[in-house]
Amino acid sequence: MRRPGMRERLLKTYLVLLAPVLNRKDGVTSDPVDLDVAEAILMAAESADGVGLTRSEIAARAGIDPDDDRFLSRFAMLVTTGALQGLRREKKHQDRYFPDPLALLAAEILARLSRDHGAEELHSILVDAADQLEAAFDGAPESGPSVDEVDLLMIKLSALLHAYAQRMEAAVAAGTYDELVSARTGASTGRQMIQIERICRAINRDGSPYRPLFHSANRLLAAGQRFVTAAEQVAGRLVEEATSGEGVLSLAGYDDYRDVAIHADLERLATVAATVPMECMPPLVHLSDLAHAATTLDDVPRERTVPEPPPSDPGRDPSSALVERRRLAEQRSEARRAWAQRALADTDEADLTLHGTTWPHAARLLADVMALSRDPSVPAAGDIGDPPLIEPASEVTIRHPLRLRRLEAALPTRTAMPEHTVEWTEG
Repeated sequence: MRRPGMRERLLKTYLVLLAPVLNRKDGVTSDPVDLDVAEAILMAAESADGVGLTRSEIAARAGIDPDDDRFLSRFAMLVTTGALQGLRREKKHQDRYFPDPLALLAAEILARLSRDHGAEELHSILVDAADQLEAAFDGAPESGPSVDEVDLLMIKLSALLHAYAQRMEAAVAAGTYDELVSARTGASTGRQMIQIERICRAINRDGSPYRPLFHSANRLLAAGQRFVTAAEQVAGRLVEEATSGEGVLSLAGYDDYRDVAIHADLERLATVAATVPMECMPPLVHLSDLAHAATTLDDVPRERTVPEPPPSDPGRDPSSALVERRRLAEQRSEARRAWAQRALADTDEADLTLHGTTWPHAARLLADVMALSRDPSVPAAGDIGDPPLIEPASEVTIRHPLRLRRLEAALPTRTAMPEHTVEWTEG
């Protein structure tokens, strides 16, 4: 049995490690009464000396009603943060728990190593967005954003989430310990997911003016899931690299940290904590500020200029030049008709997708097919389809499926005046 002095140091150690978790802004209260409940739970769980106790047994040893809301919330928080590890049984009420201070210590150090507060800023943005959407259902529809504004907002939020996730995924794949720490965007990623779900519910609820944005909501939800997964991967890599890296966690092994977390006195813990970067209050980012900043990311269409006409020969008759242009245009039309006749000689449809592989041949091919589709003397039409073919190594990187198909010849209409026709011959 442990001496009273050791048990007191153990309790103080737990409280030092647990206090920042209790004071986070993720809905966990810092009520002193609840601190007492958390203290009682940890003391009761530790008294089993590694054997593990069920939730009911922990409540009984702590002298607390197992159905008390404060006990249930504190117990769930301790399990979530890893302070209590569970041994799975066949039935949930038979699960046994024992304290794991290493998990709690690692989680707290990782939270304190956050440098850029990205998750905090993102959380503020998502809360503001969800509040604005829900304002349309709280008796103030005029204060709600328009459908186009919400669509643009979700596109930018999705891009922001994907950017955070991509940064963390790259660090997980090939990052050093310092790069992993730098890529981490903060703790409690579940808070961001809660706000994303609020936004999606506001869009999909009955009577919502934003129901047409169903697919945009799904894309935002997928981006949020990718963000949470990437954050969890970074945390896992940090814990794995702790013993081999050069960061704070590499100073000792598993057993050393476990012993320190349980038995170290407050002065020793304070010495270690003094070397750990502490989180400061993150700057608040308003949604309008994000929208204003994101406008710089929008693609701006390039300016188009009309080329100057080629200089004309003053000694040349303008009417002769006009006649020459008409002759060349008619010659080009006849060449197109002959080409279409050959392409559809033995088939009702010709696939031209792989014909335009170089410039300017690809552009000329598309222009010819469009001109044939508008030529009433040619019973043929061009179709452009999806999905596109993408070949990065080709001169024409993206090509949509292009087909030329034969049309049924229209029946001639009877008129008082004879009409000139162009014959279409087979073969």
